[in-house]
Amino acid sequence: MTVEAILQEVEQREKEVTAVRKLWSVTVGKHVPSVVQVSTWLALHSFDAVIEGVRIAGKKFQLMDGDMTADHLIRFTSSVMNTRKATRAEKAAA
Repeated sequence: MTVEAILQEVEQREKEVTAVRKLWSVTVGKHVPSVVQVSTWLALHSFDAVIEGVRIAGKKFQLMDGDMTADHLIRFTSSVMNTRKATRAEKAAA
């Protein structure tokens, strides 16, 4: 792997992290996850899966009238991503 390729990869990841955090700010509005948390999600899931998880978390947050702690939101969002990943894997195996 070349230096340029690594720099491009890092730049792309930084853009994805920024995009996820901005989407969170718009859809949820508070308790924005840390860069480390978003990076962890992106290491475990595709960008599209993370976006889907954030959007679903935003809907849940609104349905609960904002009555979710930061920890609850992070865990819920992670759970959505993990469940969707497992469901996709099951469908692929069938």
